[in-house]
Amino acid sequence: MTTISTLGQSLDQISNIRVLQDRLNNLQRQVTTGRKADSFSDLGSSALTTQRARSKIYSLENYSRNIDIADIRIELANSSMNEIVNQAKNVSEMIGGSVQQGEVDLEAIENLTKNAFEFIGDLLNAQDGDRYLFGGSETRTQPYNDNGNLESYVSAQVNEWINVNIDTDEFIQQYRDEENLPDTLVGFNAALSSGNVNDVSVRVDNNAELTYGVQANEDPFRDILVALKTIETMASTLDEVDLDENADPGTVTAPGLTGAEQQANFYQVLNDLTVMINDAAEGVQSRLSDVAFVQVQMKSIQEDHTRQINIQNTLISDIEEVDLDEVAIKFNSLLSQLEASYSVTASVRGLSLVNFL
Repeated sequence: MTTISTLGQSLDQISNIRVLQDRLNNLQRQVTTGRKADSFSDLGSSALTTQRARSKIYSLENYSRNIDIADIRIELANSSMNEIVNQAKNVSEMIGGSVQQGEVDLEAIENLTKNAFEFIGDLLNAQDGDRYLFGGSETRTQPYNDNGNLESYVSAQVNEWINVNIDTDEFIQQYRDEENLPDTLVGFNAALSSGNVNDVSVRVDNNAELTYGVQANEDPFRDILVALKTIETMASTLDEVDLDENADPGTVTAPGLTGAEQQANFYQVLNDLTVMINDAAEGVQSRLSDVAFVQVQMKSIQEDHTRQINIQNTLISDIEEVDLDEVAIKFNSLLSQLEASYSVTASVRGLSLVNFL
């Protein structure tokens, strides 16, 4: 039997089969990985688009992490500031209640203000890890230290007032005057006291940086500390507000020639210090509002980042990822073609002259 040369047809058929096998292998890889290509270069002209999208996602995610970190620190600082307000109000209400009743318990006032002063000092040194929340840009340096200088200053002024070396108006001026009572004397660190510390800020996108930090030596915190220490010192130094008929000759009272004058001087100072505390508490609440506004801005920007990240991920998915249903259809179709090609190749290889005719 004479066979017919089918070399040319066989070679063509084998070449077609290899092409089909390569396509089938590529579809199998797509089904396994869910991706159209193994490398950016295989994506052709779309590669640059996905690379830019990935770069944008990376940048947006970094900004979003910055916002998360800042948000945690804001919440911690807000918690401290709210507690400072509560402590200040407690002292103010207790003093106000005592004055209304006409009986001032100096010992109770001393203990309350002492405890509040120490607690607020600790709150101003609040930390997130090893970073001080109220230290401004000097996050590694403790912002406040009760070094005793404030107590020494206030004690000297109280004694000057009691001994009538200064009158009540001058006494009030002494503890309110920041030139006579600078921040370093109150207990704030040198960096904060110098005024050269920058506020804490967070980079939220390519074009925006938001300031959210609060510094320990800002006026409201400073005034609360000074007022509390002054009340505590005054209450601990005085034995009585005024000298009554049954008092011992050595009893220490507010300055004045008569009981009425002594009471007037004492309550003038106490009322001023109470006003100072109340005003400072309102100042702290104002700072809370300022920070809350920044927090809202951050959250709004972060939500926009999330939307942009989703858009970029969708773009990447459209370019890089496959539709598995579509791939499955192509796979089955190609498999049928390949099986048919195998059948044709087998038939051609077995072709003889008799079969041909």
